[in-house]
Amino acid sequence: MREVAEQPDDSGVGGGPAIRAAYLRSLLPDYEWRPPAVTALKAEFGDPPLSSGVEVGYADPDGDVVRLTVRASHRGEDGEPVVDGEETETWRWTYRSDFEGILSRTLSFPAAPGSLYTFTAELEDSQGRVVSRSIEVEAPGPGPPPEPQPTSPAAAGRMPPTLWLGLGAAGLAVLAAGALLARTRSRRRAIGQ
Repeated sequence: MREVAEQPDDSGVGGGPAIRAAYLRSLLPDYEWRPPAVTALKAEFGDPPLSSGVEVGYADPDGDVVRLTVRASHRGEDGEPVVDGEETETWRWTYRSDFEGILSRTLSFPAAPGSLYTFTAELEDSQGRVVSRSIEVEAPGPGPPPEPQPTSPAAAGRMPPTLWLGLGAAGLAVLAAGALLARTRSRRRAIGQ
């Protein structure tokens, strides 16, 4: 069993009494350190697929996670994994009080449209135990092919129906204006006589 060395709390981060309590707890003969767990992993590509958002759900029963690594990779032509993006964050162990939660990270790399990527999250605790979880996500493709457009009647040498309707409405308006003008003239003549 690996013991936790007591560290003075000179960082201003806090954790002094909690660190001492965890240290004393580690000395108990029946105490077993419990490993952390990656409880959920979610990854989504942006548009265009130049970055991906990764959310890592975790459970940390001893409050002693010291490292999180998030990695994206794909299989090369030879079948070997090729790492596309990786981010590692480490913490000085100060006895984290949030035993469960979600950590969000962003990985930036140019993803090949339609390719399958493996996202892996690794957690390490103060005892050096590493747990991981992986998922596969397909990068969005270039999009669906454009739908064929129907051939317009004008392109085929015919006048489209909407044009016929427009011409008909304009002709009707001219006829109505002409009738109104003729009626007005006939009234003026009748009054003028």
